[in-house]
This record gives sequence, C-alpha cells and structure tokens, in this order.
Amino acid sequence: MKKTALALLVIVLSCLGVGWTQQAESFNECSKQFPREMIRVSSGVLETQVVNKVLPEASDLKSAPDSDVQIVVRSYQMGKLCVKAVKGDPALFERSETAARKWKIRPYMLDGAPIIMESRFVFRYRKGKLSVRFED
Repeated sequence: MKKTALALLVIVLSCLGVGWTQQAESFNECSKQFPREMIRVSSGVLETQVVNKVLPEASDLKSAPDSDVQIVVRSYQMGKLCVKAVKGDPALFERSETAARKWKIRPYMLDGAPIIMESRFVFRYRKGKLSVRFED
C-alpha cells in the first residue's frame, strides 16, 4: 500500500511540475535521447519560462576583453535541460555551460502538454561583470 501511495504521489507531483530536474548531460546525449521534433521559440519566450538563472563566475576576468557567449538550450517535458555554447570565446564556454545547466525552466506547454523547446540566449562578459541578454 505504501509503495502504491508513493508512486501516486510521484506521478501527481510530476504532473504539477514540482521538482523540475536539471541533469548535466552532454548536448549530444540529450539530442540522441530525444530525437523527436521540437519547437524553436524566441529568446523572449524563453525568458518568460525561466524560474531561476545562475550566472557564471566572472570575478577572475576583470582584465579580460569583453566577450559574449551564445548558449543554445533545449528544455524537455519536465524542465530537463541540455545546453551548449555555440558562439563566442571558447575559453568561456565551459563556465557558461556549467552555469546554464543550473537554470530552472518551466516546461513549455502546448495544448496542455509539455513539449521539447529550443531557444538561445547570450551571456555578456564585461570587465568582470556579467549579464544575460534575451534577444533574437
């Protein structure tokens, strides 16, 4: 009886979108695991889905030149994320991807069902300060 109740609780919480999972898989692993069609959404739509943002550590970059790093993010059914840095300074890719994997994003819903979505955003590194730009 306890196992049935626990299983039911897990299902209910999953349906409510509680406890979105953020797994640090590689972008290619995610793509292979979920080869279905996805919807590309504007970065403005992505911005409305973000529940929590984490910025990369940039205090050691005060004397570094200004740089932008473009991130592609895919969000699956219950907010599972896959991220990949695709443009910018390669020296900043790893720290940018690590921070982006810690984001929490609400599942994108279409006709009442969560779907796979892909979007982009930019981390802007400026003299040790960091910001996020949601522009297409």
